[in-house]
Order: sequence, then C-alpha cells, then structure tokens
Amino acid sequence: MTNFKKTLGFQIIQACAPVLAGIKPAGMFHVAREKYPFLTRQLRELNKRLNPFGLYFFTICRCPVGELLFIYNKRRLSEILRKQEIRSYLKKKGYPEHVSVEKTIFHFQSNFILKKSFPHEVGILLGYPLEDVIGFENNNGTHFKYAGYWKVYGSVPKACRQFKVYEKCTDVMISRYTAGEKSFEELCHAA
Repeated sequence: MTNFKKTLGFQIIQACAPVLAGIKPAGMFHVAREKYPFLTRQLRELNKRLNPFGLYFFTICRCPVGELLFIYNKRRLSEILRKQEIRSYLKKKGYPEHVSVEKTIFHFQSNFILKKSFPHEVGILLGYPLEDVIGFENNNGTHFKYAGYWKVYGSVPKACRQFKVYEKCTDVMISRYTAGEKSFEELCHAA
C-alpha cells in the first residue's frame, strides 16, 4: 500500500490545494531535496501533464537543501494581474505594464533573488487582497487585525470566509487523495 503522505503529490496538495482546485491563483512552499532527489524531473513531468489544464510548477530558487516552488493557476493569476489597481501597485514596484503572467513571475523571481527576501508583492501573486498587502508593507507586518493564511489589515470577516474555503478545499482534497479515491492528476483535472 502506498504511503500517500510521503509522495510529492501529497506535499503539493497539502501546501496548495486551493491553487490546484482553481480557487486561489498561486501558492509557494519549500521542498527538501533529500526527500525528492528527482524533483527537477518530477516537476518537468508535472508541467507536461498539467500545463494543458492551466497549472504550472516553477522553481523560484534553489539552495543546497531544496527548492522554493511556486505553483500557479494561470487563468486565475492572469485575472488578478489584469486588475487596474493591481497593475498600478506593481508598476510602483518596478514591474513593466501589460506583460504576461510568466514575465511577471520572472520579475518577482529576480526581485526575490536580488533582495534575498520576499518582496511584498508576493502577496499579490498569492491572491491576498491589495489592502492587506499594502497594510503589511506599511506596518512592517505588525498591527494587523487578524492572521490566517495572511495578515489581515482590511476586512476580517471577508478574510475569514476565504480562509475557511481554503481549509475545506485542502481537507477534501487530502481526504480524497489519501483514501485513493482520486489520483493527484485527477484532483488537478477537476479544477
């Protein structure tokens, strides 16, 4: 019997189920190289199978112990990046206007590598509300009203509803995967 919790699919579902389900634009998490020595090949294979469904797997950076993965739903991320207020915010951060999702991600990657830390605009890519991203930036991560998937500076009830949707999605996907009801690819295709 497969130990589902040791698979890369399980790790991705656990970290990014709402992305795989199409309700969140992107997610990011670290993968230990010792657990997945063939990660580069696995990601190439996942992209080959899942890019036709709008899911993309991208390495933001590599370090001796692992990789920081960025997983995104191209359609959802594109919708966010087309919003005028988001484009204005990113323009102030030095992003070129009217570029593709991929070029935006490459620009973020460059900022991340140059700064050796997470640029604040990561919240935009991950689907956090703009007011919360700006609130975090202006307050250096302090004085927030609530913390869940992100630190909330705007509407707490709205954020809490979104957190519950993410939690339910993750629970359902993990349950279906570990019960053997659905394969990793089947869960992704359902989005």
